[in-house]
Amino acid sequence: MYIEPIQVEKLIQTKLHNFNGAKELAWAWNSGENIIFFGKGGYGKSVAAEMFGNFLLENDFISTAPYVLAFGQGMTEERLLGGLDIKKFQEEGEIIYLLKNAFVSSEFVIFEELWDAFPSVLLILKDILTSGYVRIGNESFKIKTKMIVACTNRGREEVVSDNSTEALMQRFLFEKEIGWTTHTSAEYTQALMKAVKNVNEDAAKTVGRICGKVAAGDYIPSPRTAFKAYKSYVVNGAESLIGIYGFEQIIKNEQQKIVEKLSWEKVINNHFKLKKASANLNFSEIKSFWKVLKSYSNLYELYLDILSAKVPENYLNDFAVLKLDAKSLVRTSERELKQRLVDFKHKPACTADVIQQEILHEMISSKIYQIIKYNVK
Repeated sequence: MYIEPIQVEKLIQTKLHNFNGAKELAWAWNSGENIIFFGKGGYGKSVAAEMFGNFLLENDFISTAPYVLAFGQGMTEERLLGGLDIKKFQEEGEIIYLLKNAFVSSEFVIFEELWDAFPSVLLILKDILTSGYVRIGNESFKIKTKMIVACTNRGREEVVSDNSTEALMQRFLFEKEIGWTTHTSAEYTQALMKAVKNVNEDAAKTVGRICGKVAAGDYIPSPRTAFKAYKSYVVNGAESLIGIYGFEQIIKNEQQKIVEKLSWEKVINNHFKLKKASANLNFSEIKSFWKVLKSYSNLYELYLDILSAKVPENYLNDFAVLKLDAKSLVRTSERELKQRLVDFKHKPACTADVIQQEILHEMISSKIYQIIKYNVK
């Protein structure tokens, strides 16, 4: 039965952003051929194959569930062919494979890391795919497999070393390298928005932006890495991304920017408080000499917080303007303070009188503050 390639593209794109092998899946199925997906890990080769297999099952193109078989150095002839009938072997000494448990009994099959198996296993596989039968001695079993999708990180140039592997490779008519052409923040964000159920959009945008910055350097995170980074970000916070390879410097830069932003926001906030306090401070309404001094001291401390702030270079011009304005507010309050102190009458040489005279004769704002700070608790 024919499948429209556009239909498969739409299916795969619901979950995998920028997956570039969907049409090839349809072409292979329509041709009755197998396909190899190769390329760097983490770009959805296996996920796309499983989605396509489930699509075939749900739409009655096949009657058996997709069969996934992981190859590797642990792959043996017995495992490839479903395992041994141990009881038969123990009782009669006969080697019988449980082919009903093997890939040959399934219509749609996914091979994971095909080329990692030993050559002897690949030789058996080549014979099966070439003949369409499992041949053991005088007996043979016609395979039911209609299509195989092999997923591997290794391309043709790495695996074809002799005529045998070339012959096996020819059993997979279609070959497609899976990957992205660009790795921008927008690409990562869109990938996360598709892949994650009930996605936190702000988290997806943040992690996508960070992944894009990482990719602009020497290391390119795969979409799978981005997905895992998103999960860690949601569960553990942004700092946890430092532990991911290639992310450390970007995260530290991000943290520094956050610190700088908070520092500048604190300056802005203190300047706002200073302006508000200066506007609302009316020394003439304060009856206590000591409270007058304390009110000025509180105002000046806001000014000191502004002066001591460390702001990033891109804020220095604005910071200079803001400090001048803050200084002007303090000088105005200082003049009003002195005008109010003149109204207080103390016994000559008493503590209050001494402090009052020191302040009235002092011209430097910082020294006036020190006088008050030293004497007023």
